[in-house]
Amino acid sequence: MDAIVSIRNILLMVVFGVALPLAASNGIAHSHHHSKTPPLSAEQARKAYQQGHVLSLRKVAAQTLEQFPGKVLKAVLTHNEDEWVYTLVILQEGGYITKVWVDAQDGKLIDHKSRKKRGSRKKHESFGR
Repeated sequence: MDAIVSIRNILLMVVFGVALPLAASNGIAHSHHHSKTPPLSAEQARKAYQQGHVLSLRKVAAQTLEQFPGKVLKAVLTHNEDEWVYTLVILQEGGYITKVWVDAQDGKLIDHKSRKKRGSRKKHESFGR
C-alpha cells in the first residue's frame, strides 16, 4: 500500500511540476544518468507520455519497486537524443538510498547504485545512567 501511495505522490509531483531534480553532488557517477542533461519539466514529461515516447511513471515505479522494495523519494525523466531514462531514488530498509536508472521506453533496468543514507546511524546511548 505504501508503494501505491508513493507512486501516486510521484505522479502528483510530476503533474503539478514539483518533482525535484536529483542532486548532482551525490557522488554517484554513471554514464546512463545524463549528468549533463537536465531533467524534463512536468509538462515535457507529460507530453512524452501522451505521445507514446515513454511508459508511465506509475508502471516503471511499480516494476522497479518489485526489484528494489522501498519508498520512492524522487523520480525524474531525462531525454538525450533517442534515449529516455527515468531515474528513481528509493529509500530502502536499513537506511539505504538506491538510485535506479530505467529505460523509460521499455522499463528495463539500466543500472543501479546503493549507499547508506547519511545521518542514519543510531545515536550512542549515554553512559553512566
